[in-house]
Amino acid sequence: MNIPDKVKIGGLIYDVSIEKGVCHGLNKAYGTCDYEALEISIEKDYSEQKIKQTFWHEVMHAIDNEYHAGLSEKQIDQMACGLYSVIVDNPDIFKE
Repeated sequence: MNIPDKVKIGGLIYDVSIEKGVCHGLNKAYGTCDYEALEISIEKDYSEQKIKQTFWHEVMHAIDNEYHAGLSEKQIDQMACGLYSVIVDNPDIFKE
């Protein structure tokens, strides 16, 4: 699984970046999702798996925001971890 530079969610294109210092000062955060700037940022100083899982976590936040689902942080995390698990455990799932 590759993390793209951009991801389209709800008709909007979010820029995706992986960089150092994203979560400086944020308690137990691995990434952020800025709904106004349409940016997903992920902290670089973690394992590849944690970075990929965080990508899906931030994507779930963007989906929640765009579709006004009203999910809690715990629900976002559970859905993101579940989605990441399905993708990792089924590598051919998106092949035609």
